[in-house]
Amino acid sequence: MLALVTAADTPGRVVAAEIAMPPVGPSDVLIRVRAAAVNPGDIVATHTLEAGNVPGWVAAGVVEQSAADGSGPAVGTPVVSLSVAGAWAQYRSAPTTLVAKLPEGISFGAAATLFIHGGTALRALRDLDVPPGGTVLITGANGGVGRFAVQLAASAGHRVYATVRAGADESEVRSLGAVDVLRSPAEAPVPLDGVIDVVGGPTLVEAFRRLDAGGTVISVGRASAQPSTFDAEDFQGAGGRHGRSIRTFYLDDGRPGLAQDIEVLAAQVAAGELTMRTLPEVTAFAAVEQLKDGTFDADRVISFI
Repeated sequence: MLALVTAADTPGRVVAAEIAMPPVGPSDVLIRVRAAAVNPGDIVATHTLEAGNVPGWVAAGVVEQSAADGSGPAVGTPVVSLSVAGAWAQYRSAPTTLVAKLPEGISFGAAATLFIHGGTALRALRDLDVPPGGTVLITGANGGVGRFAVQLAASAGHRVYATVRAGADESEVRSLGAVDVLRSPAEAPVPLDGVIDVVGGPTLVEAFRRLDAGGTVISVGRASAQPSTFDAEDFQGAGGRHGRSIRTFYLDDGRPGLAQDIEVLAAQVAAGELTMRTLPEVTAFAAVEQLKDGTFDADRVISFI
C-alpha cells in the first residue's frame, strides 16, 4: 500500500513509499483511507517518530475488514477513526472503540478534521461543567477547536466570549455565537465561569486571572508556543478568587463513548446544525513536497482517493 513514512535522512523527514499492510487485531477494523487529517501533533511526529513509521492520528474512509470479535461497524461502512499513528496511508487499522460511523452528508475530508477539533471542543466543554447562562471564554476561537467550542457553548446556553488572532474575521466568530470578540482574556467584562484555552502562553495566565470563584480553565493546546509565567499572587484565594483551577486535557484519555460523541457531532454537521471550514485536500505526493519546502501545515487534509 502507499503510505507516507518517516525518513530521518530526507528533507521534510517523510517519503511516499509502498509498505506492508498494517496488522489488524481482533478488536480492530481495517479501513481503506480516503482522507487523513493533519494536526499540529502529526507534524511534530514527523520529527519524533523513528524512521519507517507512518504518522497521523485521524483518518476517514470505508471499512475494508470488520473486527474479528464482532465489535464495530460492518464492511462497507463509512467511518472516521483515531489511533496513535498510521493515518497517512491507503489503509489503517484502528480499535473499534475509536471508530465512529458517518452519516450521509459529511465528506471524508470534513470527518477527518472533525474528530480532533469537534471531539476536543465537546469534551472540554463537558469538563467545564458550567451551567446554562454561565460565562465562558474560548481562546483561539478562529481555529478548528475554537470554532466548534464557540458553537457548542452558545447552543448550551452560555454567554460566550472569544479571543482570536490578530487580523482574524471577528464577524465570523460572532456569527458562530460569541457575544463579543476580545483582544485578550484580560478584556473580559465580567469574571468568567470557565475557559477553554487553545493558545497557552500569556493567554493562559490572563484567562486564569479573569476566573470567577470556582471557575476552571481547560488547557487543550499551546498554539502560541510561549511559556506561561504566573505570579505568586495569581494563586491567592482572597477577594472572591477561591476555588479556581487549571485542568489539563487529553482527548483519548480512556473515557468511554468517544466514538459515539463523534457520531453525534458528525450528524450535527451533516444536518447543518454545526458549521466547519472546508480545508484544501492534497495528495500524498504533494504533501511530501510541501514538507520538504516548509509549506506544509495543519490547514489541510491528505487525500488517498
